[in-house]
Amino acid sequence: PIIKWLRIKPYSVMEDEFKTRSALANALIAHIEENLSFGEVSDQVLAQVKSKYELKAQRLNSTDISGHRTDSVTEIFNQIVTVQLDLIEQERKILHQLRKEHKASDEIVRKIEHELDLEEARLRAELYE
Repeated sequence: PIIKWLRIKPYSVMEDEFKTRSALANALIAHIEENLSFGEVSDQVLAQVKSKYELKAQRLNSTDISGHRTDSVTEIFNQIVTVQLDLIEQERKILHQLRKEHKASDEIVRKIEHELDLEEARLRAELYE
């Protein structure tokens, strides 16, 4: 076909998304280092916020999408999300056990369950079908 003859690389939405997410994570790390390191926030807060984006960048940068079919990249992202969803399920079980043992109040359990609901919804939105 003409695409092969013109030597046009096949377009990959997944690769574009990967590159965009990677660029975002790296840009945010740079922003944190350049703009938030001047005593505006405590070192502890800065370290925790920065580590979130460093982990995201590390995950993206260690995923080699070159030479992989889109299905392989999709599978990698889905596996990461699936593990996180499994951990949320485990967290819910432990939380309910703590409530049952009267080691966590209903109010605290509801608050944490709400946080878990939001995190689960966010992760499910990242799954590729």
